[in-house]
Amino acid sequence: MYDVYFRKSALDSALSHAKSGASVRVETMGLLVGRFCQSRGRSWVLVEGYVTAPNEASSVSVRFSEASFGELSSKLFTAVNARQVVVGWLHSHPGLGCFLSHTDIATQQRYFDHPQSIAVVVDPLSAGGAKKRVYRLEPAQSPRYREISFAAIP
Repeated sequence: MYDVYFRKSALDSALSHAKSGASVRVETMGLLVGRFCQSRGRSWVLVEGYVTAPNEASSVSVRFSEASFGELSSKLFTAVNARQVVVGWLHSHPGLGCFLSHTDIATQQRYFDHPQSIAVVVDPLSAGGAKKRVYRLEPAQSPRYREISFAAIP
């Protein structure tokens, strides 16, 4: 049993986006859409899609460009019609490893405050292929986040 299940197509889309940014040494980001699931006393997240729009980025920061919000809104409307919600976000740290910076933690706290919301960090320049880590905030503990398990499914 895993904490998060990614549809392979969603994960592939996010990794492709991260690799395209890494080719010019900039971070990328997008939103993860899907469902918060619960059954038999167990909770997990199902990520069904990756939604992104133009990013403003450097080698150590990323955000959606102001002009991208119309496009992002349209894509999210499609997800909502499919009964999906934003379950978290994914961004890259090309060549820097997988961790949540203080800025990442603040972003998670501000915009992704559902107890099951996730933050995913990808390092597409990692030796041996892109590394991926999934995190969830633990507000009452230190460190303030912990890595959680995930799997890709068809």
